[in-house]
Amino acid sequence: VTTNGGGNWARSDSGLVSSAVSGFAIASGRTYAEGNALAKLEDGADAVTEIDEDALFQTLNRGSSSTVLTPVIESSGGLIAAVGDRIGRSLNDGVTWSLTGYSSTANDVVVDLAATTTAPSIYYASSAFTLQRSIDQGVTWTEIVAGLPAGESPGLIAIAPSDSATLYAGPRDPFSPDFIGMGVY
Repeated sequence: VTTNGGGNWARSDSGLVSSAVSGFAIASGRTYAEGNALAKLEDGADAVTEIDEDALFQTLNRGSSSTVLTPVIESSGGLIAAVGDRIGRSLNDGVTWSLTGYSSTANDVVVDLAATTTAPSIYYASSAFTLQRSIDQGVTWTEIVAGLPAGESPGLIAIAPSDSATLYAGPRDPFSPDFIGMGVY
């Protein structure tokens, strides 16, 4: 962690049980670590708190796997998380989960999630084969791939902080072991 823009760094992983952190998700007052375990760090805390993934795995009917997540604004501890090809939603920092209406094709896997910080929140899910959006807190999802390279994964996604209607995608070859990028859209 750094508190001065990268001038000095200090180790801050006390309590972290994951051996592979694949990303971070930032919410007001807390930071989540995602990977082969989920954890959160409250602003100002010295230790990481593990999020119990068993409830998520049971809700999604998926075993242990790499997980991606993003905070949502429906509650102060709101999250959506994906394991494989399913997405769950929690309004209490991962204590309980409900299955969303997200659906995918065979052999697909969600690779990234994003959600707007304005109400009503819009959820986005990027998978190996498609990009989908939900405007009703995950009940229904619509494919939004017009203009993206056909046959490629939409890849990583991000919402512009200056305009929640602007979404960036970094398409890549879903079958390349090197995840060869196709530019930024």
